[in-house]
Amino acid sequence: MADPIEVLDFWLGEVGPKGWYAGGDELDALCADRFGDVWAAASEGGLEHWVDGTVGTLAYLIICDQLARNIHRGDAQAFATDARALAAAK
Repeated sequence: MADPIEVLDFWLGEVGPKGWYAGGDELDALCADRFGDVWAAASEGGLEHWVDGTVGTLAYLIICDQLARNIHRGDAQAFATDARALAAAK
């Protein structure tokens, strides 16, 4: 399973601002392949310890808010971890 640094390197570095808005099937599949298990762990409450510091919290927010949209595009699951992201942001 990926750690917070891997999430940040992927989302901020590999994908970056241009990729955030371009989306597409290829990016969605890549997100699901690389981070589907991390999202599942977060949705079950298994990554709450990530919210103990700034790096982990940012990675947690990306998983629960942004990557969830890519992993579950077109499905209600895309929004299933919104409440977790909101709680972490507060």
